[in-house]
Amino acid sequence: MGIDVNLQDERGGVIESIYDPRNLLKKLLPREDRSLLSGIDPYGDTTFNRLQIDQFLLEWHELKKKQLTAEQAEHLQKIEDLAVKSKNDVHLYLKFIGD
Repeated sequence: MGIDVNLQDERGGVIESIYDPRNLLKKLLPREDRSLLSGIDPYGDTTFNRLQIDQFLLEWHELKKKQLTAEQAEHLQKIEDLAVKSKNDVHLYLKFIGD
């Protein structure tokens, strides 16, 4: 199992989900720096609110500059699309759900 991603409302209701059965995301995330992305827990839950999404997207765009397979690039784009949706509403959250 990989790191799944949910777009959630303020009550934790799931609006949209992206599943990662091939564990694509864990292999791409930075681990040794102090970025927001390095704080995504592959074994627990990590939630970002709309105030954090601008920084998240800056780091996400850097992540997308890596040498990626078509499958990885598509997966990252889907997650970015959810992040953009969460930025546009005060009551939406981007939640990463680890193994």
